[in-house]
Amino acid sequence: MADTILDKYLAEDKLKFLAQAAIEKFTEISSLASSKLSEDDSYGSGVLAAPDHDAYRSLRGISNTLRQEYQKLRSEPVVGCVVIHFPEKGEVREYYICRATPPTGSKNLISYRSPMGRLAALELGEEYDLGEETRLERFDEEYIVKVQQASFIPILRGNSWDSRKTEHRDAKDPNFKTINSLIKIIEQIENADPLQILQQFLQEEEQKTNITDGIRKEIVEKFSLPDQVFLDAQQDAIFRLPLNNTWLQEIL
Repeated sequence: MADTILDKYLAEDKLKFLAQAAIEKFTEISSLASSKLSEDDSYGSGVLAAPDHDAYRSLRGISNTLRQEYQKLRSEPVVGCVVIHFPEKGEVREYYICRATPPTGSKNLISYRSPMGRLAALELGEEYDLGEETRLERFDEEYIVKVQQASFIPILRGNSWDSRKTEHRDAKDPNFKTINSLIKIIEQIENADPLQILQQFLQEEEQKTNITDGIRKEIVEKFSLPDQVFLDAQQDAIFRLPLNNTWLQEIL
């Protein structure tokens, strides 16, 4: 049973499935964020009899914060993805990771700042107690295995989403692969006339440079730990320390 439900995440065409699912998620979340931004202001001055009241200012603050979060999601919908296997349930769930607060109506979208964001730091192929890792009681003694992870740099090309420098690895092949473009992964040629055969050949040659082994290094201009989605266990533990932590204050 487990092998069957994990096939699409570990089989030979796993990158094609990843690319299709990711682009669909980029589009979904960006559209949802745009629709939230276009909604009428729920906290207009007509809501309260006295718009200068403290309650009004508090509501306006909440509204402005939400709008800022939606603006982030509209331009950067998703920055990562993890695939989690629940062996005892025989289930697999995909969780997409964002930098902002997930809007209502989004499914399987989690903030990397939330307790569930801890999933990004777990090692591939290892079994964990989800409740212990996230410190959420509702998941106590619920065992999981991380099957796949990918980090994205979403980019809007015209009306279509893509991701550059996508970094992927999974439990079957823990070595990183860097994908320059998700769109190129899912391009297909349906007919087979001579011109299209040539185009297919050129696309296959292009794919060889589109996917490379390892992590493609770029010039590091500054160190920003919170900007990294997939931290290791030690980095993640430091990232999740409260700002008033004595040890953290000493090193800052």
